[in-house]
Amino acid sequence: MTPRERILAALNLKIPDRVPYFESAIEPEIVLGVCGRDDLDEKEISKRFHRDHITWWIFPAPFVQRKEIGGREFFVKGLIKSDKDLKLLKHMQYYVSTPEGTKLIEIPDPNDKKIYTWAAKFVEDKEEFAATAMTCLGIDPTIHSMGWEGFSYMLYDNPKLIERVLSGYVEFNAAVVDNLCKIGFDFIWAGDDIAFDSGPFFSPEVLRELVLPKVKIVTDRITIPWIFHSDGNLMPILDDLLSLGMNAIHPIDPNCMNIEEVKHRYGSRICIVGNINMNNLKTGTPDQVEQEVKEKIEKIAPGGGYIVSSGNSLIGGLRPENVKSMVEAVVKYGKYKRDGNLVYFQK
Repeated sequence: MTPRERILAALNLKIPDRVPYFESAIEPEIVLGVCGRDDLDEKEISKRFHRDHITWWIFPAPFVQRKEIGGREFFVKGLIKSDKDLKLLKHMQYYVSTPEGTKLIEIPDPNDKKIYTWAAKFVEDKEEFAATAMTCLGIDPTIHSMGWEGFSYMLYDNPKLIERVLSGYVEFNAAVVDNLCKIGFDFIWAGDDIAFDSGPFFSPEVLRELVLPKVKIVTDRITIPWIFHSDGNLMPILDDLLSLGMNAIHPIDPNCMNIEEVKHRYGSRICIVGNINMNNLKTGTPDQVEQEVKEKIEKIAPGGGYIVSSGNSLIGGLRPENVKSMVEAVVKYGKYKRDGNLVYFQK
């Protein structure tokens, strides 16, 4: 199978030739540590990491004050505090993959042909890989634009303000995903963090009544396979989330979710993506990482519907030798027989 065929088979709960490998982002520090250079393009990175896809970004930026610390950008506070601040939504900004790299661009029109010319060129040049469009449904930038404290207060004091901010992102993102699906992307990754390790940011009732009806406007426009991403413990709301119709959930946070329980309860409905522990990748040994990948594959991969991925993304600070061990273990232990069982590997 080609990498594209492999990952699409898994997303559709079919049996590929081996367990696919997905990673939403691989930071230059990790590319340098594993490959010895950090100037590789998306396709070369995927080849070196045995990753089955390449990624193109069009991710909405929240309206926030930003601060750079140690070379990383942090959100300091949200700028939408009341109805008078809604005028900011007329100036939507997106992180977009351009020929010169990912840039923060103001996009007044979600149907801007220049943006999708870049995307179409990316898809045209994908070769054997699955082309992934990375975006969100609108929840994440809504929370950050209002700030955690402001968002929490407005849930009780002025939920209509939350609805209006969320609607602004939803209307824009609906047009964005409509264009992405028409261009020829193979699948979409939609990232909206909505949970802590202890549980969701808001109650199931708020999710059902305020959030899901809005974001469903976006998901109803997605006509290709898609993955929903959120860190944290999604178990209290997972049945509600699945009403959005995603093909897969990422990353099944290993700090607070039991991947075997998710496989048992939902494996016939969705593909499971992720769960390799970030702490292990940062502080463990290559042998420990290899063993974790082997165990996850043995327990979750039989029958299909599993894609290996880190418990978030390959950020700076992880040990390159552990990352290398992870990606090599996927190839080493992830081969399927025709009946959906794994090929037994013996050292």
